Amino acid sequence: MPTPRRSGDLKAEAETVRAHLAQDRPRAAATATARNDAALEVENRMLLEQNAALQRTRNCASNETQHWQPAAK
Repeated sequence: MPTPRRSGDLKAEAETVRAHLAQDRPRAAATATARNDAALEVENRMLLEQNAALQRTRNCASNETQHWQPAAK
């Protein structure tokens, strides 16, 4: 199932198509760079969120192990 696309994504795609149809290589290169930069920004935000979640999990596990007592024999 395709994911919904944002308006900015669609505008960038339209600009890429217009540049291609106009055979405007510098414009096409600029739009490709802009799309790549936008994709990297999204990926970076996702990785930052994932990192924060992993840190929370690690902190919870660390807190649990600090209070852990071995079973008496």
